[in-house]
Amino acid sequence: MPRIGLPFATRYLLTLLFFLVLIPGTSMAAEVSLYGKIFDEEKAPLSGAEIILVESDSRALLKSIFSDVNGEYRFSVKPGKYELRYRKEKYTGVDSPIIIVSTDTHAKSIRLTSREWSAEGTRSGQGGDCD
Repeated sequence: MPRIGLPFATRYLLTLLFFLVLIPGTSMAAEVSLYGKIFDEEKAPLSGAEIILVESDSRALLKSIFSDVNGEYRFSVKPGKYELRYRKEKYTGVDSPIIIVSTDTHAKSIRLTSREWSAEGTRSGQGGDCD
């Protein structure tokens, strides 16, 4: 008696589609946003600042992005412990303390201080949190 059902190639393609479409979609749903804004001493947004995402326990560099024209940045991350490193030419860099990201979106804004200002003695040259 002949077997009734889908041909082997069709079953194979459907199985492949399941693994390519449904499973990655499930893992993507577990990611949350880690975002913020970078300012200068005058609280003006800093575009083109590099933000480096570091996994806290392993110290692995995960990703590096640049702030947009509004000084904003955004990472999609899985819940965990991270550090952010902020860098911009002619500004004193800042390393954030450990950020614990849970299932909620997490915001982290920062102020960078211009090295010219610190050389003039007007400012200390240290950046800091804006949160």
